[in-house]
Amino acid sequence: MGGKVFSNFDVKRMDSKTFEERKIILVDILNDVGVEYRIPRHFHTKKDFGDIDIFISAAEEQLLQVAAKLLYLEEFGPFENLSDLILACPIGDRIKRTGNTLFLLCGDEEPYIVELRNCEPYKLDFLSSLYSYGDTSRLIDTLAMPLGLKLTESGLNIKYAPGKYVLVTQN
Repeated sequence: MGGKVFSNFDVKRMDSKTFEERKIILVDILNDVGVEYRIPRHFHTKKDFGDIDIFISAAEEQLLQVAAKLLYLEEFGPFENLSDLILACPIGDRIKRTGNTLFLLCGDEEPYIVELRNCEPYKLDFLSSLYSYGDTSRLIDTLAMPLGLKLTESGLNIKYAPGKYVLVTQN
């Protein structure tokens, strides 16, 4: 999805070596800020990547701090809101938000996209597993659908009417 968000930039897909190199840099930044995060795993046979997904559990201020560090804007902070962070971007529109997800266009010479998905701490492992090996989670969902089940970011859902699902909870 990230590639569509920044369609006005020439963002190329990353080979697996570049993806891993950039991921190491991102992990150092995330560890420096001290937030809880997960990065989905991928099959070693995957040849290229359109973006880097990071699931993070952070307060809004921490989320903005992570975004500022990823965009190398931390000297302009601290930022109280997303508008201030966007105004600090020296080159074009490099930050977009959709719900709890921040899309960041990182890097200058070879730009790449980072999707920072903010979620509750108890969802970090589930969402990371869901997005790890994306084809596998889609396969599980395909197998569950004839049983009236659907696997989504919210969790397991049960079909109760045509096209209508309800989230399975403890209650």
